[in-house]
Amino acid sequence: MQIIYADAGLATEIGHHANSCRFITGALRARGHAVRIAAFQGIEAALAAELQASPHFRLSTYWGNDGDPVCGWLNAFFTGANLFAEDLAALGPFQADDLLYVNSILPAQLLGLRSFLLGQQPLQRPQIVTELGTGPGLDYVRTDTGARFVARDPRVDSRATLYRFAGTQLRASALPGLHVCSFDRSASELYTALLGIPVRTLPVPHLAETTPRQRGTRRPLVIGVLGHQRGEKGYQLVPEIAAILLAARPDLRLLVHNAQPDFMAETQAAMRALASQDQRVVLDERPAGPALWQQLLDHSDLILCPYMPDQFRGAYSAIASEAIANAIPLVVPAETTLARVVAEFGGPGTVFQGHSAEAVAAAALEALDRFDQLAALAMDGARRWQQTMGAGCMVDAMLGLVAGADMRFRLDRPAASRSHTPFPIPAEKVA
Repeated sequence: MQIIYADAGLATEIGHHANSCRFITGALRARGHAVRIAAFQGIEAALAAELQASPHFRLSTYWGNDGDPVCGWLNAFFTGANLFAEDLAALGPFQADDLLYVNSILPAQLLGLRSFLLGQQPLQRPQIVTELGTGPGLDYVRTDTGARFVARDPRVDSRATLYRFAGTQLRASALPGLHVCSFDRSASELYTALLGIPVRTLPVPHLAETTPRQRGTRRPLVIGVLGHQRGEKGYQLVPEIAAILLAARPDLRLLVHNAQPDFMAETQAAMRALASQDQRVVLDERPAGPALWQQLLDHSDLILCPYMPDQFRGAYSAIASEAIANAIPLVVPAETTLARVVAEFGGPGTVFQGHSAEAVAAAALEALDRFDQLAALAMDGARRWQQTMGAGCMVDAMLGLVAGADMRFRLDRPAASRSHTPFPIPAEKVA
């Protein structure tokens, strides 16, 4: 049996790809499995050397338009699917007991998996586990007749349209041995409705790298905004949120990390100006490898996720997961996967409704007022996380899934309790 970890988005320390690779391949190797890693051809040399990853995939997962002003998004979809299938085949030859784990795919890679499998002889098709790592590109729309998820204009965001097309092709092919998964049950429910095929849920592979500690034992409290900042993560609100919080609570500090500062240049300029005027604001613009990332988590007492709610109804947040794993209270948008995971792990956070600087700041101030209580809940949540989540649990579930064997726990079991009450996602609600 050979195991191949394939990720066409694995290129830099920006985002979740490098850490996911470290966690998952490390857990596989700890269980005695040899693992080959295939990354994007443009992977940074130092990262490739550290991970022992081969530069392989010709197109990045995130290449989504070939430049044609009318149908560039559609051209890129089919081109990306074809090249991905060819690149997967080049990793062979395969046997039926081989495992190919494909990390964080988008629609082109999902269709490419179908083409790849159809191009293999039945006895040479490996088992494939693939993870849907981003949101499906749907909007949650409330009307007088009820609420439903609606696909966006594909010229703006083609994901839902292309996922639906890829799902219809997979249903028509009925290929065994392809296991489509996500790391969040609400996301799996939404993807199941959109694709029309079962989407399983695997444990989140993130664990605390150090022993979790109870926050609030040192002052002043530090509010962290961490990660690869993008518009869907609400970074455009952060300068105004910061100004509100600094005016309301002179005793706090802000740690704002942005791994790609040139992506939202205007917002980053506003944050640089604020940091130059107020010493309570620390701005970090470095891509975060393992040591720096753990340092950022260690310095944060409360993590702010000012994310756009509609973007995270069906997408999980690695940062929220790591906050819970590290016993860090959170501020998250209501009715999202972030709010659900906070509730499942004992409620170590506050939620905001809507999406405005005022609403996010109010939820942050509430969290500061209740901080000792939330910090204690976060410690309890971290202990429960250690028992049910992490790369070890994820790998055990994945290997059990492909072997058809009994797993250490049911894939559809809530992580901490049976109190989960997700928003309903019947198939007819996706239109």
